[in-house]
Formats: sequence, C-alpha cells, structure tokens
Amino acid sequence: MSKNFCIYCGKSLVEGSDFCNSCGKKIGKFEQKETEMVTKSDDFVQSDKPKEFVGDSDYFHRRRRRRHRVIPLVFGIIALLTIPFIIMTLVGISNVELLGSIPFEVESTDVVNVDLIIDNSVGSIDVIYDDTMTGLFESTLSVYGKKDTLISSANIFSMVNETDKLIIEFISGPFYGWGFFWRDDQFKYDIDIKINPIAKVNFDIKASTGSISTSFDGINDVYLTQFSLQSNTGSIFVDSDGAENITLSDVFIETDTGIVDFDFDESLNTKIDDLYIDSDTGRVTVQLGTNTTLTDAEISITTSTGSVSVSFTDIFFTGDTYWNVRTSTGSVKVTINQNNILSLIFTANFDLKTSTGDVVVDFIFNEDIGYKFTAHTSTGDIELPGSGESYTSPDYLLKDNKFSFILDTSTGDVFALDQS
Repeated sequence: MSKNFCIYCGKSLVEGSDFCNSCGKKIGKFEQKETEMVTKSDDFVQSDKPKEFVGDSDYFHRRRRRRHRVIPLVFGIIALLTIPFIIMTLVGISNVELLGSIPFEVESTDVVNVDLIIDNSVGSIDVIYDDTMTGLFESTLSVYGKKDTLISSANIFSMVNETDKLIIEFISGPFYGWGFFWRDDQFKYDIDIKINPIAKVNFDIKASTGSISTSFDGINDVYLTQFSLQSNTGSIFVDSDGAENITLSDVFIETDTGIVDFDFDESLNTKIDDLYIDSDTGRVTVQLGTNTTLTDAEISITTSTGSVSVSFTDIFFTGDTYWNVRTSTGSVKVTINQNNILSLIFTANFDLKTSTGDVVVDFIFNEDIGYKFTAHTSTGDIELPGSGESYTSPDYLLKDNKFSFILDTSTGDVFALDQS
C-alpha cells in the first residue's frame, strides 16, 4: 500500500479512500489531487520549523517589484513628454531666420521734445546718443520670424506730432510662447536706436524677454525728463562713457531676472532728481561718478538675490537724503569719497542691509564732515573705526554735513573702513 498524504492536514491516506482517516475531509479521487497535494504540502514536509505567515511577505515582495517597475515608468513618461518639446525646439529654431530690417527716421529737428514708448516682447533694445546726426531720431528693427513669412506682417514704429511734442512708439504685440516657432504673426525684434543729443526724451522702454542698453558715449549736455527701463527677463545697462552734464530727472530701472549696471563712473556733473533701481534676481552696480547732484529725498537700490555695490565721489546734496540699499542674498558695499563741503545743513542717511552676506563701507571723509555708524550682525564680526557696535566721529552734532549709517546683516561681517 503506497503512502499518500491528505492535502488538508498532511496525514497518510489509505489508497482508494474518499475521506481522510485523520481530518475526515473528502479527498475525492486521489489521482486528481496527488500533484496538487505534493506541491502545497512540500514546505510542511521538508521543514520542522513552524511555518511562517507568508501573506505580508508576499505582499512586500510584490510592492518591491512594483516600485522597481514604477521608476523606469516615470522616466519613460518624462521622456515621452520631454522629447517632443526638444524636437519641436530644435526644429522650431531652425525654422526661424532673419527676415530683414525696417528703418524709421525723424529727419526734422523743429520739435525736440519726445516721448519714446517701446514695449518689446522678444528681443534686445539698444539706444545710443550720436552727436554726428543731422536728424532727430533713427531706428532699425531687425525682424526674426518663421521662414517664408512676409516681413510686411511685422509691426513698425509709429509717430504722432502733437505740435510741441513727438510721440514715437513701438509695440511688438503679444508673445505666444511656442507659437514663436510656428505662427506667421509671431516675430522677434532686435531694436537699435540713435538719438540726437538735442532731443529731450522721456524714456518708457519695456522688454519682456531681452536686454536693454543705453549709452551716452561721451556725449555732453543731454537732458532726459524721464528715464524708465524695465525688463522681465534680461539685464539692463546704462553707460555714460565719460559724459558730462547729463540730467536724468526721474530714473526708474527694474528687472525681474538679470543684472543692472548703472555706470556713470567717469562722468561729471550728472543730475538725478529721483533714483529707483531694483532687480529680483541679479547683482546691482551703481556708479554715480563725480560731482553728481541728487535732489530727491529717497534713493532705493535693491535686489533680492545678488550683491549691491554703490560708489560716488564728491556728491552734491540739496537737502536730507535717505538711502535704502539692500539685498536678501549677497553682499552690500558702499564706496564714498567725499571731500567737498557743501554750504548747507544736511544729513545723508544710509540703511544698508542684507540677510546673507557682508556689509561694507569704504570711505574717505573731509575732517569737517561728521559721520556715525551703527552695526549689527547675528553671525559675524564687526569692525568700525572705534570698537564695539557703534561709532560717532568727534563733534558729529556740530557738523553741517553729516553721514549716518545703519549696517545690518543676519549672516556675515560688517566693516566700515577709512581709506584716507
């Protein structure tokens, strides 16, 4: 009698029996269950150890197998979504070309007051002053677009003559994103402008995507009643190139992503009535040159991410001024060389602050100028002309010309260094 086993309890069975002699459960025909019985009871027969509960273990292994499958699946989905965009970009870029240039000119100089209004969605804007011009204003639009697109569909400069003032305007129109590569009505404009120095211009220039640059190129005696430059994604550069007697009545410079470089380092006798410069992401450098006159009570020079640097020599004040110079991430540095004594009573108040970075003041003051520093840092060193966290020069309150500094950083050092 061959020994076979119950598929339920594992006990020996009598061949031909329909029921188990041990548990009493119906076996049915042995021949149909034999293979199933051996397979299911194999672990039980071969091990004396208590059988482990395998439900959770099997689930765990299935989960691990699923995770191993999910990772390549995610990368696969990302690839499926990204590759078409890459292909579209490469194909799209190859589908864009320079279509041509469109000139615009104002030959007459009978009217010199100009409102210059530019709103360019995609492309750079470059403005220079040129004293060799015979006309008042010249511009060139370099137009980029889809191949075989008619340049006649592009936007152009327009002008309105209001008797005592010219309104010169260029509006590029909306930007359609990816449509730039495919739409017949989507263009990129690189704008080059030349202005006769006799023109008195109100600048209102905006660039959504692209840089803005303005150069006076050593030109003297330029008068701008408004100077507003804004870029969403791009840098802004203003270069005096050694110009003299430049008047910027109202300066407003702002960019979301990009650096700002306001360079009047070699200029003389610049006059600024209002000064506001801000960048969300990028360094800001402001060089005010020599003998610059500031007539506004409040000056704001800030950035969120990047360093800020301000410098000037022998600045002229028309009264008390308040300087707000700060950044969240980066250093703040102010360099002052003040030897001239002004025949009025004023205090120049500087609030210099950063969250992460150093605050530095390098200065040279005439002995008849009063100055004081108040410093604070959470983590870092403080080095002032005296010792401690504050310093006031002798006879400060008796001086007519005073400079007062608040230097504040959360993480970094504070320095006020006499360079004389």
